[in-house]
Amino acid sequence: MEKSGMPTPRPNTVMETMRPVVSLGPTRYIKTKSLRILVVDDEKAICRFMNRFLSREGQVARTVDNGAEAIHMLKSEDFDLVLCDLAMPGVSGWDIIREIETLDKKPKVGIITAWGETLNKLKHGDLRVDFVINKPIELVELTARINEVLGAEERPT
Repeated sequence: MEKSGMPTPRPNTVMETMRPVVSLGPTRYIKTKSLRILVVDDEKAICRFMNRFLSREGQVARTVDNGAEAIHMLKSEDFDLVLCDLAMPGVSGWDIIREIETLDKKPKVGIITAWGETLNKLKHGDLRVDFVINKPIELVELTARINEVLGAEERPT
């Protein structure tokens, strides 16, 4: 809260955390609470930011900064959604998505990428991806995509 008594606006993107920006239009909130969401990104700052954001939204967020640890968690815990970077050293996001395909309970999958990569079915076969979010992450877009795959509700700002 600022000294003026007005709340400090939440940043629109992960990369704008130092410079708050107010988005126009209705603010989307994640309708379903207590979703188990795994965030996988080798950028630790993104993991920390996403953990705080998703927790404030009432979600159960787990974050890891490498693909090997993500695969271990996917084998030992159930998740409703996996938000995964593609380009990571060692085990890539595509490797994680391939592993998800072998699970009995398959979570929804959102790709987070700085490449603006389009999905190439020829290169990656029939791997199921529910949505793609480009970096820097627009929070309004992220919540909209989560709501599309897991249920939506709009509230006025």
